[in-house]
Amino acid sequence: MIYALSWEMYENFALEDVSRPLVEELALPKERQERIGKSLSSTCIIDSNAMFKYIAQIGNLYHHLHQAEEYHLTKISNLELKLKEEIAAKEKHFKALCVVS
Repeated sequence: MIYALSWEMYENFALEDVSRPLVEELALPKERQERIGKSLSSTCIIDSNAMFKYIAQIGNLYHHLHQAEEYHLTKISNLELKLKEEIAAKEKHFKALCVVS
């Protein structure tokens, strides 16, 4: 299956960071484009296998990013909890000192 996407569609696509060199890398060879009667000037002919492979790679990157984000949020939550416990212990100790004085 072959996809013909205009540059405007690609620029408005969810993957806004897709650059023309990358799109051209995914594009079909020039001979096949000419046989189909399209050119890269107005339309980018994309091989679906290459496109889906690239989208899968981006999906994996987002998955790893999400995992890292969850890990760091958990770590931050644990540090906040530990800090609150230490503050509570110091406040308790300070109040005990105030009662003794």
